[in-house]
Amino acid sequence: MESTGITNVHDRLRSWARGTLSDEAGVELLIRGYGGRFARLTQPWIRTHSGSDTAVVFWRHIPEYIGGLSGGESRYLMLTASLADGLEVRLDGTFPRLDYAEQDLVLSALRHAGGRRVWPMVA
Repeated sequence: MESTGITNVHDRLRSWARGTLSDEAGVELLIRGYGGRFARLTQPWIRTHSGSDTAVVFWRHIPEYIGGLSGGESRYLMLTASLADGLEVRLDGTFPRLDYAEQDLVLSALRHAGGRRVWPMVA
């Protein structure tokens, strides 16, 4: 996929999330972690509305589709879904086992969701 297409999807997701800090934080985690591959339209938890430019994340679908991913990817996505939509995740077995780069992203997302807008919402 061209970078323009990826950017367009990112803009559509950010537009959908705008105004809800937890969704904004979750969308940024999808976009910024793992090269953004979890924020693509090919992911089963991202849907579009026909006739609309809106792209929506269905956070509750994430646990259904993480079976084939690595442990780190699964933990990252579960933390993302937990932050954005309240899915229950045990931090003691999840957060410490992430790579440092993903830990930093999650910490930034927690600050953003708490009202300290870490990331400017472009789009």
